Amino acid sequence: MKRFLGSFFYVGLFPFAPGTVAALAAAALVGLSYALGSAWWPWAVAAGAAFFVGVWAGSTSLRAFGEKDPKAFVLDEAVGQTVACLGAHAALAGTWPLWINVATAFALFRFFDILKPPPIRQAERLPHGWGIMADDLLAGIVSAAILVAANALAR
Repeated sequence: MKRFLGSFFYVGLFPFAPGTVAALAAAALVGLSYALGSAWWPWAVAAGAAFFVGVWAGSTSLRAFGEKDPKAFVLDEAVGQTVACLGAHAALAGTWPLWINVATAFALFRFFDILKPPPIRQAERLPHGWGIMADDLLAGIVSAAILVAANALAR
C-alpha cells in the first residue's frame, strides 16, 4: 500500500524523470478539473491529506523502496504541484488564461523543486517522511504565491 501511494499510483515507476512525470500528471488532473468548473478547496483538502499520507509512507520508504531517497517515491512532487496549482485557480481572476496559469505553476514548481533555495533546502533536512514531503510543499507554496502575485501585477 505504501509503495502504491508513495509512487502516486505507480506513476513513480516511469522509467525516466518520474518526479517530473508525477508533477505533470498532477498539474493535468488539477488543470482539467478547473477547466470543468471544479472549486479549489477539494484540491487543497486532497493535498493536505496526501501530505500526511506521504509523511507516513515516506518514513518507511527505505524499507518500501530499498533506498533513502527513492526516485519512485513521487507523492511529494504530486502534493507540491497540486499546491502550486492552487495558485492557478486563485489567479483565474487575473489576466492570463487557465492553461497559462497551470503551465506556469508547473514550471515554477519544477524550478523551485530542483533548485531548492532556502528555506526549501532546509525543509528537506527534516527527519523521516517530514523532510521528503516538506521541501515539495514549500516549493508549491512559493510557486503559488509567485503565480498569484504575477497575475495581480499583470492586471
